[in-house]
Amino acid sequence: MFFSIDGIEGSDTIVEIEQYFSLYFIEEKNLSEAGRRKLMHESLNTISNELKIKLIKEIAETQEIEKEMIEKFKERSIFDKDKLTGSGLVSKMTEIDTLINFPISYFSDKDISNGIAFSIYNSENIIKQDGVFTWNSSFDKPLEVVAQEQFLETNGSVENYRFSESYNINKKLDPYIRSKLEMLGINRKNIYPDTTIDARPIYTNCKEN
Repeated sequence: MFFSIDGIEGSDTIVEIEQYFSLYFIEEKNLSEAGRRKLMHESLNTISNELKIKLIKEIAETQEIEKEMIEKFKERSIFDKDKLTGSGLVSKMTEIDTLINFPISYFSDKDISNGIAFSIYNSENIIKQDGVFTWNSSFDKPLEVVAQEQFLETNGSVENYRFSESYNINKKLDPYIRSKLEMLGINRKNIYPDTTIDARPIYTNCKEN
């Protein structure tokens, strides 16, 4: 809700839609199938064998270790924290060259009890915002379009499919919403504790180009 009203401007137009702002949100459970953690924690069945072998070759320090890993991960999870240090694997799975093989995904450090940490919470702002990282490999398709295509491939139909939900809220409620958020300690000072970080120019530049 805070992000929806951050920078909002009032409107005197008689055009009804301009009198509202929209709050869009994605249920995390709807992205669970595309999450890096799930891919690493369960299996690499969705990744080609060629990519799996390539990853192992780049991680293994010797040919003996390479053979051992290929045998180990042939029918099993790619990540076994009891037998393999995961930091190198996490780094490799989050490189652009690797990510480009996955149309859509997301990263979250909300549950690191299983030993997989993406080190997303390395910024005070991200910590305060409880942020996650969402990945879209397409350079010309919006995230929701890629998600719909992936859903269609798996389910054969997009009937009743919704990538995200939304609320349309009248801008006149802005002062009331701010007062409620302030009561919860949600304001610019708390959401953006590190004022040296500003992603808005990146957003503006991408939008204009």
